[in-house]
Amino acid sequence: MTSSDSQQQGGVTKKTGYVLFMKFAEGSKSESMRPFLVTATETLRLHAEGDNPFINESLKFYHCSHCAVCGVLAENKLLRVEKITRLQDPVGGDNEVRACPESEH
Repeated sequence: MTSSDSQQQGGVTKKTGYVLFMKFAEGSKSESMRPFLVTATETLRLHAEGDNPFINESLKFYHCSHCAVCGVLAENKLLRVEKITRLQDPVGGDNEVRACPESEH
């Protein structure tokens, strides 16, 4: 699968791409660093059930990693994560976390 591939079965979507923590709602009371899945064709906000949406502790491990994410896609481009798996990085050739600036963590 490439970063732009997706599959959908029974309301659950599978997408692959890079998980990156990026600024969300900049300048508002909701401003925070939140996880997104960046694919070749779209950027989706991620949320794991039970996580505080302002902290997203369970997804921090995947920051800067190439991943497959299964979940339910809401109309507002929010992917509710049911399962996430680190994949071999198609660019770097390994599954090590890429070096990202500390300010993005």
